[in-house]
Amino acid sequence: MDTELLITFLTNEGYPSYLLDRTISKINSLSPNVAIAFDRLIEGEVPEIEVEGFSYKVLINDYRMKPVGAILALDWLSKEPDVAREAIVAPRK
Repeated sequence: MDTELLITFLTNEGYPSYLLDRTISKINSLSPNVAIAFDRLIEGEVPEIEVEGFSYKVLINDYRMKPVGAILALDWLSKEPDVAREAIVAPRK
């Protein structure tokens, strides 16, 4: 994906400059189904995706994640489901 487009999108989403490179790297290595969902997000749509029982909407509404964070969490769930699930449901302090 175009780096300038990602920088603009992430900056508009409130990402600080020190996180841009790392976040763009993660976005560029998204699993295929999550990458499609991210493309829809960039196009202004609400992605319809569920991974390991977690949907984009649930992560946003119930777990109060920001849009890019929810996409990255879904990708993590697709790659390391047990570890990701445990981290997502762990109580926050």
